[in-house]
Amino acid sequence: MKISRLPITVLMAVYNAENYLSAAINSILNQTYTEFELLIINDASTDASPEIIASYQDNRIRCITNDTNLNLCRSLAKGISLARGEFIARMDADDVAHPMRLEKQLAAMLACPKLDLLGANVRWIDQSNNVIRHPKIISNPVDLRWNLFFKNCFNHPTVMIRKSALDRSGLNYGVIPDEIAAHFPEGLGGIGDEDYLLFGLLSLCGTVGNLDTTLLDYRIHRKSLTALFSEKQKEQTKRISGALRSIYLHHSDTLGIVSNELKFPKLGLDPPSELHEINAIAQKMLHDFRDPVAHRRINIHLRLQRAILTQDTQGFLKRALVTLRIVFNWEALRWTDLPILLKYVFGAKVIGFYTRHLRLLNR
Repeated sequence: MKISRLPITVLMAVYNAENYLSAAINSILNQTYTEFELLIINDASTDASPEIIASYQDNRIRCITNDTNLNLCRSLAKGISLARGEFIARMDADDVAHPMRLEKQLAAMLACPKLDLLGANVRWIDQSNNVIRHPKIISNPVDLRWNLFFKNCFNHPTVMIRKSALDRSGLNYGVIPDEIAAHFPEGLGGIGDEDYLLFGLLSLCGTVGNLDTTLLDYRIHRKSLTALFSEKQKEQTKRISGALRSIYLHHSDTLGIVSNELKFPKLGLDPPSELHEINAIAQKMLHDFRDPVAHRRINIHLRLQRAILTQDTQGFLKRALVTLRIVFNWEALRWTDLPILLKYVFGAKVIGFYTRHLRLLNR
């Protein structure tokens, strides 16, 4: 693919980030790939952040200062509109990019012209740069498509987005095209939705993916959005995921509207609306992904989600038997399915114990 303009804009919104800002900027300036602009949106910071930015004499840095504090979502939307790059790489002011991040992501994007968004793995670090967790990203295309209907599957500060995809779809942070805006609940603006909303909509109108490679250290501290707004993010995630599922089933161009006349195995109860919905999603994904391996994986996802939705009506023995039936399809199971199965059979306490010990093994 031939690039006709500046290859990459690294987009960083900054608000009172003096403690970690220098480390974040240095990690970008020291990238092995050097043809980029670092576009910093200073969101009316009141600490030493403006002085730190001004101390750099690198001509790749372009700083825009907001007259008033706009918040992260609006600052990023402003940055998207001002970006000169063919690709936009997100970066947060308290994280540290690994040296080959831009080089590896750009190579992957150029190798796949249809890829509109690409994320990557991260390490979680604390205020002293100690690694506290090394979570695994979802990279399999089938798993990614399915899970995006229930949660955000991208590490926000790792994503690289093709700007032409945003222009083509009319998308931006906090911007929903008129033809689908009516299908979203009111009040989606604010903390917790600016990334998942954008990435979910991009996945429905294009191709998205994740590199199973660690390219960034993601900092967790008391002032981070992850720490401050986790409860609101959970609530927003529920609302956005429901809207994305509705759009996929009724308003995407892949298959058209899916029939509501769905067949369910006998469960001894009337299937709730969620069961109809996930069955329809699986039905449509079977048309989107044609190979048998993908079909087996979609079937596993459907069984796992159905099990979780019906677990309150089942005793322990029933849950154990259902789990055995799922395990018999071991060729399509993945290690990431085990926490879901454990939660289904034994409850949240066991899954918490499992994830804590798995986290220690992944350090």
